[in-house]
Amino acid sequence: MRFYLWTFSVGHYSFYFLSFVVRICYAVRQPPLEMPISVAQLRHMSLATLVRHIANRRQHLLAYRICQYVGLPARAVLASWAMEKIQHSVSLTDEELSAVVCRRLALASSESPLVLGSPPALHKEGKEKLASVLPLAKVALCAAQAGRPVLATRLTEFEVVTKEQVKMLLKLAELNIAMEKAVGSGDPDLVMQCLYSALAHEQQATGEESDLSLLIEVLHDRPLAQDLFALYCRETGQRNMLQLYYERSNRACDAGWTALTVASRQRSGEEKKKTLRRAARGFADCQTSQDLAAFAHASVLSQIDLLNYQ
Repeated sequence: MRFYLWTFSVGHYSFYFLSFVVRICYAVRQPPLEMPISVAQLRHMSLATLVRHIANRRQHLLAYRICQYVGLPARAVLASWAMEKIQHSVSLTDEELSAVVCRRLALASSESPLVLGSPPALHKEGKEKLASVLPLAKVALCAAQAGRPVLATRLTEFEVVTKEQVKMLLKLAELNIAMEKAVGSGDPDLVMQCLYSALAHEQQATGEESDLSLLIEVLHDRPLAQDLFALYCRETGQRNMLQLYYERSNRACDAGWTALTVASRQRSGEEKKKTLRRAARGFADCQTSQDLAAFAHASVLSQIDLLNYQ
């Protein structure tokens, strides 16, 4: 008899599955949800749609329990809960709210509670399992839109997908952290994405006559990013910007050689002499390869004298 009940089917639904459906219909009829729904209606709308409706009515615990009961992914439910929590927890600080959100998500991922802002020694496995439960970049965006940039940045730190992490950090204007993550990944495309964003912020903040202070900060002590920036300037014909970057970042020799390249492509005699003087200053201030720099400095001065005689 037990085997018969297990395999008995009504239409396309087994008796076993119908027992799930009936229990769910009964649960959603109870307060506080009080959603009258029949088995036929549930068959038509699907369990995933029902779970979404329940989450939209802020009954996240019931929606999560249904997902557990039938084996549905709970990512959307947890994301909805986290975003609701962020939007309506006005009295909590960023630190308190980050602790609450991560503690609940850690419990959902069967991990010990994780608190954002913890030291870097946090177990990578725990972070990965937490990120697999929830799209943290999406929740971080919600935090940013709610006027909590500190919380958004901390949530982004737990995103294990570097591309999503960098993308979110750029939206938060955390260019320095984004570049650090991009360089750490070794992905040139991500590094270039950070460079484009830094250049856009630089131009927006200071106009066309930029001092490149933001760019210098982003590229500081990051050889890969510096090399890609130099390549970008050469490929796009923006050697003047590259020369300015070298001058402002105290790379006198590189500034001198770049100025020579710029001068060789200038047609105006006055512009050429002006650029050559900048090259001479660069070679004069060069602290490395002093013999070569001294020779280059003398050669540039001779070239300037020759242009004056012409």
